[in-house]
Amino acid sequence: MAIHKKIGVHPSFLAAEHFTRRRRPGSNSFDIHVSAIVKRIRHRSRVYISFAIHCFVLLTYEWKQRRSNRNVRFIAVALVEHMGDIVACEPVARYVRKQYPGAAIVWLVNARYSELVASNPNVDFFLTVHCLTEKDLLLRATLFDRVFDLHFPERYCAVCGTAPHHTSSPEQIGLANFYNYGNLLGTMSLSAGLPAIEDQPRVYISENIAKRVDAAHLPPMFVAVHCLSNTVEKDWPRRNWELLANHIMSSYGYTIVEVGLNAVLGETENTLYKNLTGRFSILETAEVIRRATLFVGIDSGPAHLANAVGTYGVIMMGSYLGFARYNPFPGAYGNGKNASLLHVSGSVANLPVQPVMEIIAAHLNPNIP
Repeated sequence: MAIHKKIGVHPSFLAAEHFTRRRRPGSNSFDIHVSAIVKRIRHRSRVYISFAIHCFVLLTYEWKQRRSNRNVRFIAVALVEHMGDIVACEPVARYVRKQYPGAAIVWLVNARYSELVASNPNVDFFLTVHCLTEKDLLLRATLFDRVFDLHFPERYCAVCGTAPHHTSSPEQIGLANFYNYGNLLGTMSLSAGLPAIEDQPRVYISENIAKRVDAAHLPPMFVAVHCLSNTVEKDWPRRNWELLANHIMSSYGYTIVEVGLNAVLGETENTLYKNLTGRFSILETAEVIRRATLFVGIDSGPAHLANAVGTYGVIMMGSYLGFARYNPFPGAYGNGKNASLLHVSGSVANLPVQPVMEIIAAHLNPNIP
């Protein structure tokens, strides 16, 4: 789901939106309004049920921990979504572990991204929360000794329509200015009351995951591409992707391996194209990217995975959320040591194919068959 759908808006705006729908000519306005109300009631019911269950689970976990160490502290790190944000903020867990070496670190996350947290050796326990509202409820329930909420103050669940319980961050960072303070890791750390952490993100890939990727029989040399982000604003045109992929395959003889949820190049008939979209989990996708000679993509979750696994990246970026030029990446992608970030004014669709081809030419060996 696109990030702007998850950010939410003020309840008064939601009410106005529903009012507008009721007055829309030619529609069954009453049914639309009732449907929205029912959806919200069902969602909130699930939130409170999930909250009650997680309170019990967490209290049981804390009781077991205190049986062996009465002085153990419980630290909450909250970052529910999305993939790229969670990967970029992985160093937060290491920083908190260093600051509180004997504490139990609990991460609150959406179930879709839980494998990123479950595999992290610096996280002792994680809860898969239903939505941002449940996250807020858990953080306010006095279950933790310290709380580090990495969400910006305006972030809340649009379905619940409940305003966030905190309206400002220690550094007055919000959705309107967060990229003015740096990359995702640094700005989210500051917003949570931590120092501006600057470190290389990591993902933790087990041998079992590597074995599952082995079954895909990837070629020894290939270029991994990811073509669709969670918002249209970040996407490059399909025609450009097709021109670029055909150029790589015909000029350099490299296989193109497309990753992500949905394919853009799926209709390509070239035998050097391999479609892995929708087949692998997040960490399995990270392992695919790790084995690639080069990663080419847009600002997306897989681009952050490529940064974390150390594969050189060529990333196409335009303006986003009102920021004419921004850099979401910490570590070697952010400082340019292991990536080429191609910026263009306005939509990323304004970026032509030729500059991308020129960057790729410097990183692929044309003599490889």
